[in-house]
Amino acid sequence: MEIMMAPTDAPAIHCNIEVVHQNGSVALRVRVVSASATSGDYTLEVQSRGPSGSSDVSQAGAFSGKPEVPIFVGLAGLIMTSGTRSVARLTVQTADARSCSAERVISEE
Repeated sequence: MEIMMAPTDAPAIHCNIEVVHQNGSVALRVRVVSASATSGDYTLEVQSRGPSGSSDVSQAGAFSGKPEVPIFVGLAGLIMTSGTRSVARLTVQTADARSCSAERVISEE
């Protein structure tokens, strides 16, 4: 038996946090892709803990973009030393009430 899903009113939206390692540091690139033209707001929070201390960083802003074109909405840089663990959390809310979220854990052994 095949189950049919009712179509949703709003096209899908996806977001992710890309981690790029570069010479002992880490760049976090925040990306949103929507099936339709969209605008909204994002919040990126990064908590880092390690032998040399801790830090909490938050950035937020507005974005807009075209359908199926990646929108790079934020960028954060981290210096990772041995024993450091960072957690990055992304929340996206569009003007038409769609949302997505992502989380990445980055650790340096």
